Amino acid sequence: MYAITKAAYRRKIQAQLGFAHALLKLKELKEKNAHSAAGSPKEIRDLEKKIGETRERLNELFEAGDEAWENIDDASEELWSELKTAVNNAVLTTGK
Repeated sequence: MYAITKAAYRRKIQAQLGFAHALLKLKELKEKNAHSAAGSPKEIRDLEKKIGETRERLNELFEAGDEAWENIDDASEELWSELKTAVNNAVLTTGK
């Protein structure tokens, strides 16, 4: 059986924590904007989309097994960067 390295394990935990943080921020933003007549702002919809894309990628990585975390690719790093940006944009725009 493949033994996961400390660095791969750390990336796996960071991914889970980052995803949980994004979900929490989305919930907070939806609650703040629930009573707004403007409906769901574009930034919240963008964040929902990015969370869905990130969920799909994480599921692929988890299903691939521990060895996938050893060789996390540039696309995954880009996806995390985009998710962080979407969270920040939503918070800055709708969190006021």
